[in-house]
Amino acid sequence: MGSWSSDGVFAYSSVPIVAVEEASKSMNNPNVVDAVTRLKQAPERTKPFLDLVHSFGPDIIEKIAAAYRKGSTEPLFHGAAER
Repeated sequence: MGSWSSDGVFAYSSVPIVAVEEASKSMNNPNVVDAVTRLKQAPERTKPFLDLVHSFGPDIIEKIAAAYRKGSTEPLFHGAAER
């Protein structure tokens, strides 16, 4: 979800909030859901996102990555042409 630079620093990446929401739901942990609710309400989301990742560790990262991959392969919309 971001490239790793040779100097050991992550390059800028954007994580869709939808992937974070899906990840939180799949964990079945009310504390994660509460943290995501706070994240969505924050005017600046970087620090709350990092707090979320630090609090819930590799499990949330794996779930976010899985939700991101799943979402990136689904169609953007379902139109009348698909009927």
